[in-house]
Amino acid sequence: MSNSTQNANTMSNSTQNALPMSNSTQNANTMNNSTQNALPMSNSTHNALPMSNSTHNALPLSNSTQNANTMSNSTQNANTMSNSTQNANTMSNSTQNANTMSNSTHNANTMSNSTHNALPLSNSTQNANTMSNSTHNTLPMSNSTHNANTMSNSTHNTRPMSNSTHNANTMSNSTQNANTMSNSTHNTLPMSNSTQNANTMSNSTQNANTMSNSTHNALPMSNSTQNALPMSNSTQNTILRTITSTIRKRGLSFSNIQS
Repeated sequence: MSNSTQNANTMSNSTQNALPMSNSTQNANTMNNSTQNALPMSNSTHNALPMSNSTHNALPLSNSTQNANTMSNSTQNANTMSNSTQNANTMSNSTQNANTMSNSTHNANTMSNSTHNALPLSNSTQNANTMSNSTHNTLPMSNSTHNANTMSNSTHNTRPMSNSTHNANTMSNSTQNANTMSNSTHNTLPMSNSTQNANTMSNSTQNANTMSNSTHNALPMSNSTQNALPMSNSTQNTILRTITSTIRKRGLSFSNIQS
C-alpha cells in the first residue's frame, strides 16, 4: 500500500507480529511484564507506549533508535524499566521490526480476541500503545512507523507490505480502519489501492466497525469499496505492471515476444 493509513487502538488478547521494515518508527512506553526483541531494521525508530504482559521481539536492526519509558518486567532497553531485559543486535536508525514497509500507516481500534495478519509493507506507519498480555514481533521494515494503542491478548501479524495501511502484500494507496472487533479473524493478501483485506485490490476503500465472532476475508478487488471477487479493468494491476516492467527491463516488447 502506498500513502495509506490504518488505525489500531484498544486491542485485547492479540499477538502482533511484523516483518522487516526500514525507515520505521515505533514508540513503546509504560510496558509491564513484556519482552521486546528487535530484528534487522534500517532507518527506523522504535518506540513503545504503555504495554502490559506483552512480548515484543526484535532482531538485528540497522540505523534504528529504540526508546522505552516506564516499563516493568519487560525485555526492552529504555529508561525507567524494572525487571526487564532487551536484546538488540545491529540496530541503527530503526524504530520497529518489520519487513519491507514504507510510507504506510497501520492503526487498529478496539479489537479483542482477534487475529490480524499482514504481509510485507513498505512506507507504512504502525503505532502500538497500552498493550497488555500481547506478543508483538516485528522484522525489518523500511520507511514505516509502527504504533499500537490499548492492545491486550490479541494476535497482530504483519509481513512485508509495500505502500499499504492494512495487512496485505503489495498494497498501494489504500486505507483500512477497524474499530470494535472482537473474536474475529482478519486476513488480507496482496492489495493495491484498497482499504480492506483482499487480494489484488486497487482503488478500493472499506471500513469495518463493530464486528464480533466473525471471519473477514476478501479476494481480489479493483476499483471497489467492498469485498468482491476478481475484477478486471482495475486502475492498478500489480501483476501486469510487474510483467510489463520485467519485459521492458530485458529490452523486449510484446510484439517480438509473440514472434
